[in-house]
Amino acid sequence: MFDPVSLVTVITPSYNRAWIISQCINSIKKQSYTNWEHIVVDAASKDNTVEILRNEETKYNLRWISEQDEGIYDAVNKGISLANGDIIAYLNTDDFYFPYTIETVVDVFNSTDADIVYGDWVNLYYPSANLELLPWMKLSKYDLLSDYNLPQPTVFIRRNVFEKIGNFNLDYTLVADNEFFTRAALAGFKLVKIEEVLAGQTIHQNNLLAGNSSSRVTALEEGIKYRQYYQKLYKISSLYLLLLRLKNRLLFRINADFKIVQFFFSYSGEKPHCFPEFSSYLKTQKISFSRIKMIKYLIINLLFQGRYNKSSLVFIQILDGFFEPNHENINY
Repeated sequence: MFDPVSLVTVITPSYNRAWIISQCINSIKKQSYTNWEHIVVDAASKDNTVEILRNEETKYNLRWISEQDEGIYDAVNKGISLANGDIIAYLNTDDFYFPYTIETVVDVFNSTDADIVYGDWVNLYYPSANLELLPWMKLSKYDLLSDYNLPQPTVFIRRNVFEKIGNFNLDYTLVADNEFFTRAALAGFKLVKIEEVLAGQTIHQNNLLAGNSSSRVTALEEGIKYRQYYQKLYKISSLYLLLLRLKNRLLFRINADFKIVQFFFSYSGEKPHCFPEFSSYLKTQKISFSRIKMIKYLIINLLFQGRYNKSSLVFIQILDGFFEPNHENINY
């Protein structure tokens, strides 16, 4: 028997993100589900982030603190200690939800015995404004040990998971979220995948790993470290994980391509059956897809044997109101 949920806490870590934090805030304010709280944990920003937070706290259910911390996961852990929600998520300043996201997730928690819920997502390329659809695959606990991770912006977690296995491990500076998801899955907590686009991530030059070879190496090393630790702890065969990795590489691509094509052709119907909430949202923004674009996508996939990244599926108008004209702190 599962416990019903009501209040959802969304935690946002921040440091010098005045140029983009309004995107994150606006996406939460627009939720169709209203029983939520937003906690921003700022790391003593030197730009006007705090000014924005002071202004926003009078407009919606926002709490915030601004003080030095030991990195993003220390900030998230502080937010967890302040959270009142039955469900906890964390959303970075350059990530965003769609208006239906929290309501969709709460419905799943209240109708299943899920401990962790996640879904599909999109990349928003900034400043080009191209939106790339990223269908994800249902993952098992062993998949998480074979180089596959949950799409963090889409993840929602029952409070009792933190209570039973602890918070994010600060020994990991870049992959503590992936380590936590793996730890939870191996501890027996149930992962449930929603077949819906739940969140987006803005890709820009200031992304933590974008164009930063040192950070990429650190993330790779940390990933190897925790995976080897759990592989040894749970006595999981290296050969099994290798075969699982090879299988998933093929299945991941097939799943993504199938879902994107299905989305294209389903979208034109009165009741789209692929990503229905996402499709309905796009339709409210009067977005349409031409048959020519659909055929172009299919041809490129066949020719290049892989997803056509940055495929310009839709444009910035579907996110109207997310961005604020405050971009002085980013280098294009």
